[in-house]
Amino acid sequence: MNTHTIEAEWESLQDQANSFCLGVNGMYQDNNNIPGTQRIPFIPNYDNLSVGAFGVGKFVRDSWVYDVGVRYDYRYYNVTGFDFKNSRYDETLQFQNVSITAGATVQLNQKSSMAFNISSAWRPPHVAELYSVGTHQSAAAIEYGLLLNDSTNEVMDINDVSFQIERALKGVTTYRKDWKNFQLEVSGYANYIFNTYT
Repeated sequence: MNTHTIEAEWESLQDQANSFCLGVNGMYQDNNNIPGTQRIPFIPNYDNLSVGAFGVGKFVRDSWVYDVGVRYDYRYYNVTGFDFKNSRYDETLQFQNVSITAGATVQLNQKSSMAFNISSAWRPPHVAELYSVGTHQSAAAIEYGLLLNDSTNEVMDINDVSFQIERALKGVTTYRKDWKNFQLEVSGYANYIFNTYT
């Protein structure tokens, strides 16, 4: 497998209290199995192009500090392989999502504060989760991808299966108290994950 990545960020400091940052990142992977093994590879050949762009800001108003962020991600797969019937498949998949985060911290007094945050996230499926077939050596298990037909082991179109992107929503509240030689931090959170890949 060959992996190439690129990242760029631009930050603007409006003043000592307020700031803004923009960024982009990209990754390209190509995975090509060794030919001539006379076996169906556990993971098929694939190309993966992932790109993302984000913006985050921090703003201070009196005793409150506000943080907000938004991110867009796009992933493209081109997958080529053979199923158990030795039938060739060539699939192109695309996934995209917008994630957000918003938070606020209030200074209760000189030594204590409360912070609140809510965020969303996603996780596109890996090729192994969709197309894996056979023995996973490191897990000592037999695995079958989500796009394999249970009875024929043929690769199905992603639009023909009940497939949804894995997403999550998380909320966190944190109380912090400082003393001269001691610090206390107590957090409570809720994290709900939708459409887990199983």
